[in-house]
Amino acid sequence: MPPDSGAEAVPILLVPLIVGIVEAIKRAGLSSRYASLVSLAIGLAIAVSGHVALGAGAGDLYGSVLQGLALGLGAAGLYSVSSAVVKRPRHPSADAFAQGRAQ
Repeated sequence: MPPDSGAEAVPILLVPLIVGIVEAIKRAGLSSRYASLVSLAIGLAIAVSGHVALGAGAGDLYGSVLQGLALGLGAAGLYSVSSAVVKRPRHPSADAFAQGRAQ
């Protein structure tokens, strides 16, 4: 492939897709405890199925597995960072101020 074909951007675009799939599975009843494992499994499945679909050699399977692990870990990290930012704890005085009971 030519160096400017955009193929390097495809794995980056797969990370939010994996986050969305894991979120849909969580809403279907998966415990949050297993979300990281599910994103690893989905990342591996996507990378290895891409490897098989392209008919790449057996030597490239190792690279596909590593790419799948990176996709899954990236998706798990993106999810945990975004949930930590959205659900940050509030200071008690901020709640009192919001309810009109500022001290």
